Amino acid sequence: MSSAFIVALVVVGIFALIILGYLNNQYEKKKLEQARRRSALVDRQMRLATLSEGLPPQYLTATIKQGLHELELGFINELLKLDDSQIKLQARGEELRERISLGTAYQLPGEKLSLHSEEQVKEIRFQLESLHAQLKRAIQDGAVPVNTGRQWLAHLQEQLINLYLDFFHASGQNHLQRGQARQARLVFERAVGLIKRQKNLQPFTERLQVFDTLLQKTNAIVMAHDQSAASQASELSASMAEAEDDDLWKKKQMYD
Repeated sequence: MSSAFIVALVVVGIFALIILGYLNNQYEKKKLEQARRRSALVDRQMRLATLSEGLPPQYLTATIKQGLHELELGFINELLKLDDSQIKLQARGEELRERISLGTAYQLPGEKLSLHSEEQVKEIRFQLESLHAQLKRAIQDGAVPVNTGRQWLAHLQEQLINLYLDFFHASGQNHLQRGQARQARLVFERAVGLIKRQKNLQPFTERLQVFDTLLQKTNAIVMAHDQSAASQASELSASMAEAEDDDLWKKKQMYD
């Protein structure tokens, strides 16, 4: 065997090792990219499902809810392309298809949630803001049409304001039921101030009228209470003055 042949074999072997290493590296890279993509899709699908199902129905519309179902279904379809043996995802996909097929007959599931604490408000605010972020990303990715996405984002921004207005309304009414008119007035003042700070008042015109009426009625209650308290104080002062006069008269009779 000549030395040239041996050198050729060594060169071919080295070249083969390089090719195998390159192919293995490409395979591992593709495998890693698929794992990352799958992880990202799973995260987005789960977040969207949690937000879509967890948000109180008064802060979504049937149109947006179905749009969220379509977006989530897109993530599910991509995941099933990577692994079509996931039974739970298949079942979720069928459920979403059934809801979407209802079209305009679709109704929002669940009952309207009554707000009783700031903790509830914080939780729902977090959900609305999270959904806002998910939709912005979907618009950037082209998963949601730009014009449609902007309408949905505007709706969510409006619902953030309605969330606080709902809480102010419930809180103010609770104060009134407990006879705490001053605290109720402060709450209604905050609601009116929040609405008036908005650049676009049109979506909140009716709510502004409601809170203005509540504020006027509550202020009247506070003024009536103050007048009653002032009247009682005057009567008490007059009674005390009469008592002092009687004491002075009695003392004068004793010394005379």
